[in-house]
Amino acid sequence: WLGAMGVLGGDLSHQGGMRLSSRLTGLGLTFFLFVVGTGYTASVAAFLIIDAQSTPVSDIEEAISRHHVFCAPDYIHAFLVDAYPSMEILPGFHQRNSAFDALLLGDCNAIVTDIEDLHVLH
Repeated sequence: WLGAMGVLGGDLSHQGGMRLSSRLTGLGLTFFLFVVGTGYTASVAAFLIIDAQSTPVSDIEEAISRHHVFCAPDYIHAFLVDAYPSMEILPGFHQRNSAFDALLLGDCNAIVTDIEDLHVLH
């Protein structure tokens, strides 16, 4: 009780004569302010983190320079290694939807595939 009133800036010298209802009201107000303050802090932190992560990429060279990890089906993997030697590609995607599943799980940041795979999965 004394700690909560200290946070609110109340005078603690005359607190001994307060009624129980006044103490509960003050404690409830303190709890409410605490919840609002922590909620605001969490919201601002989440906004700043999400905003920093969602910077758009204009082309594949920019994604490679930002060190994005790519998922690609096996039939495209060899071509990508030859065309972009510095590209970090996760191997082993034998099925069409496995690269998309890896993206959803966060294993990679981007997918390189053909338009047919997109139409089939859409």
